[in-house]
Amino acid sequence: MSKHEFLSDEWFAAVAALMDEHGAEAPAHANMLLNLVVTDSPWGEREMHMGAVDGKGEMAQGLADGADVTLTTDYQTAKDVFVSGNQQAGMQA
Repeated sequence: MSKHEFLSDEWFAAVAALMDEHGAEAPAHANMLLNLVVTDSPWGEREMHMGAVDGKGEMAQGLADGADVTLTTDYQTAKDVFVSGNQQAGMQA
């Protein structure tokens, strides 16, 4: 079980700390920027983005300007995909 609840403020802070500590050079083929809007979380609607930003891999709170796509999903589906690794849950949604 994760130390921080998925998409909580503490989770976002831990992700930011890991990105700062370890960095994330975006591979040459990673040129997509994705915005994700998650509804029905315990904290209300949550927004995040992930992908290549200025040549670096990024996952952070808030929507990014110029994203290639914005997806909206419910909290349970997002948790199934990102925490449990169940890609089928995303396809079924």
